[in-house]
Amino acid sequence: MAKDFNVYQWRREHLNENQESFSDAFKKDNEVNNFTQGEKNDYAERYFDSMISQNENQEGLKVSTITFDQVKGMKLPYDITGGAYIEILRPNVFDEWKDRFMRVYGDADLKANGDKLIARSEKVDALQARAASDIRGAVGTVD
Repeated sequence: MAKDFNVYQWRREHLNENQESFSDAFKKDNEVNNFTQGEKNDYAERYFDSMISQNENQEGLKVSTITFDQVKGMKLPYDITGGAYIEILRPNVFDEWKDRFMRVYGDADLKANGDKLIARSEKVDALQARAASDIRGAVGTVD
């Protein structure tokens, strides 16, 4: 067997290949139910939590270990201090995002929140806190 064969990656690819995409499933269910904003968030959280947990029992996702199929249809953090997110539509763009994120912010835990993945690590949290402080200072508010 090849040294670089990853049984978890193989299982992810084969377990997910016959699944309906999130956007297709959501559109179909939303036409029937006409979700409120809170219901939309709950729907997305349940969908992505179940997709993540079906592959292997893990504490959470990390940027270094996620695959394109796991985050398809989700918005990923792009600029931590600016609060910007990016929606990945192609595998090559995902690879570029992942390389950039690891280079700039390091490895971080990811948690689904609606249709977004929120990054958490010491470095990310420190950058967010500093950005919030800079914004408050720029508009003249006092803590």
